Amino acid sequence: VGAGVAGTCCAEELCRLRPDDRVTLLTAADVVKSVHNVERITRNIEVFDVVERPATALKYPNLTVRRAVVAGIDPDAKVVFLSPGGGGGGGGG
Repeated sequence: VGAGVAGTCCAEELCRLRPDDRVTLLTAADVVKSVHNVERITRNIEVFDVVERPATALKYPNLTVRRAVVAGIDPDAKVVFLSPGGGGGGGGG
């Protein structure tokens, strides 16, 4: 949920690690945030650039990017509730 750096990186990693599973990334905008130019400084510190790119730039056969605003989550039922009307407004999460 959310196409900020954490959500986008998580979705991409799930797509790579679980190519037979379907992954859905929800974003309130038409863009996703991703990391480029990663440089390891120490064992625990990295520097990188955050860039916005079109949601259509994520090219994984098992990934669906859906423009939507999350209204709520029921973790017990494993259900995400979306606001009526889909996307609109807000940032990339």
